[in-house]
Amino acid sequence: MKKNTNTIILIGLVVCVILFVYYLSNGKNNSWNNLTGNNASSTIIGGNSTDDKTRAETGIDAKMDYIANNIASLSPANPVLGGSWYVIRFWFANDDNVYVEYEDGHVLRRILVEIISGEKILANGDSQPLPYEYEVRAYFEPGESDWTIKDGSDTMFGKPLKLYEFDQDSDIWTKRN
Repeated sequence: MKKNTNTIILIGLVVCVILFVYYLSNGKNNSWNNLTGNNASSTIIGGNSTDDKTRAETGIDAKMDYIANNIASLSPANPVLGGSWYVIRFWFANDDNVYVEYEDGHVLRRILVEIISGEKILANGDSQPLPYEYEVRAYFEPGESDWTIKDGSDTMFGKPLKLYEFDQDSDIWTKRN
């Protein structure tokens, strides 16, 4: 009887390992990608991709650079132990709303920033774009298994997100999905 029990346990473990490996090998369709609205594999896009035209048209690089350079003034929290905030990734819900994850080497934080654009009509009837305004709509801290909202309203919850991370080799923010 003991030999049968050991055999059954061994078979159960083998089945679990096979299911785990199968789940990992099908990561393109896993729940993380479904949660973020991305069903493509994670790839680095840069150089002369079709994404560059969209990035130039939307000014996304300028927006990321501004936020990264001004994260200390945008963050509602102060860094700890005399550190400095630095941005580690951007999650764009659309051209004008972005989740910004940042840290100081000790603590991780997240904000939802709305980027407000406008234009001024000149006397001759032409329009001139105004500088972007950046407003923090929500502030998050890490929770048990996800982000916990500490202030504001998460108006982009559940939207598909485009991930950008900094590529130190090419010195640019790189789209990862």
